[in-house]
Amino acid sequence: LLMYQRPMLEDGEIEFESFWVPGAQEVHPSVGRSAILIQPDGAKLHILTDAQYETRDLAPDNLSPIPGAADKIDLKANDWNQIRLVLKGDQLMVFVNGSQAATHEVKEPVTERFFGLFRYADTNHCRVRKVVYRGNWPRTLPPITEQFLATQK
Repeated sequence: LLMYQRPMLEDGEIEFESFWVPGAQEVHPSVGRSAILIQPDGAKLHILTDAQYETRDLAPDNLSPIPGAADKIDLKANDWNQIRLVLKGDQLMVFVNGSQAATHEVKEPVTERFFGLFRYADTNHCRVRKVVYRGNWPRTLPPITEQFLATQK
């Protein structure tokens, strides 16, 4: 997991391109501990584990269906695919090559909603390019008492 160390505190949008080679190269977006696995037979949810320190009884290769997700995703083999994440409140929408693949309810607190790129390191390589993060960020700092990441002295 490669993770951007600024949480998605506000609604925002992340776009990137990934090169997909079936069985050899793939990468999947994640927000917090939820990775959305993008595969030709649909989008599935993978909960990130703590490897040998896992205490939640989750298998390293856990997968579960995402209610309402597309059952087919038009991935271009041996080519670049555009992936776009749109976060509005607690709803994360995932688009692949312009088509909506899934909507997932993010349960992590806003201070733990880190964007990441996930792959199974023992079976796949990955290539990513053109990562862009857009958001409606505040133009001025709010008072310390209203800042999510501020600490009181």
